[in-house]
Amino acid sequence: MLITLTYTGNLFATQKDPKQERPNKKAPHVHSIRKTFHAQLKRHWDNDPFLSTYEDTPEDFDLGIVERFQKALNDPSAKKTREKRLSEFIPDRHRVKEYRFLPLVRTEWGLQCELDIVFLRKNPPGSLLQAGDIDNRIKTLLDALRMAQNEQELKDNELPDDGEDPFYCLLEDDQLVSRLNIETDRLLEIEEQGQNDPSWAKLLIRASVRPIRTDIFNVAFVS
Repeated sequence: MLITLTYTGNLFATQKDPKQERPNKKAPHVHSIRKTFHAQLKRHWDNDPFLSTYEDTPEDFDLGIVERFQKALNDPSAKKTREKRLSEFIPDRHRVKEYRFLPLVRTEWGLQCELDIVFLRKNPPGSLLQAGDIDNRIKTLLDALRMAQNEQELKDNELPDDGEDPFYCLLEDDQLVSRLNIETDRLLEIEEQGQNDPSWAKLLIRASVRPIRTDIFNVAFVS
């Protein structure tokens, strides 16, 4: 399954910038970017033939085909609960305070994600490695692609806005990213809002979601 996400706007470094003396705005800033991806991923779920229509019983969903078969043999007369769409019951498993997150790439689904990112910014091409580390703005981006892990990551955004229940995310955890490829280039487009801001960026993110094991569910992700 291939998904293309975009982002245009400020992309601050995770850590305080000693030159700009900019305070650490990580939590609210990350969540503001997360909101942008939420809207795009919601449209993806609504338009994907599998994600928008597949129904299952919540207690059986994470079972493999062998476990389902054994359960049916052991108790063939067991009454099933009503089948629900994925977006109805999966978010209940990813609650953080008042939020119910709906990550696409989940550990239980045996999925991993490869990311190809075109990173347009004010800087010249290259210079992505800083002091032996990846540009801290990429770390901010990866945090925004995953669901919040705790209530501290929802600072100043304690309650979801209208249309954010469930809250769609690409990743349950950024450790599910198996490959990261970043191409940098100079942003030539002149935008009045960000033309004098060195943190302004335009990102094109191609996410390739693939199973690391095959079961009854994730064959839908084989492209």
